[in-house]
Amino acid sequence: MKLAIVIPAFNEANSIASVVAAVSRYGTPVVVDDGSHDDTGIRAAAAGAVVVRQSNGGYDSALATGFASAEKIGVDALVTIHADRQLDAAAI
Repeated sequence: MKLAIVIPAFNEANSIASVVAAVSRYGTPVVVDDGSHDDTGIRAAAAGAVVVRQSNGGYDSALATGFASAEKIGVDALVTIHADRQLDAAAI
């Protein structure tokens, strides 16, 4: 089963790489950079995530974008997780 982990992110440069690293063992991280003004997208890509950038549409829009992007890469299932290390990746 191919799993995507959708991670909406806005100005999370300080935590995104560690979140991507933590979830990568479970599936493909898909980071939606929601108009960040920092290096969130760059750091997410460097950590191995599929990165989709959008203008600041908010959390719900970032989720929808992430779901559509996950569908395009052909996953069987997806989960979401926060970009700020609020949730433990082991919960996946």
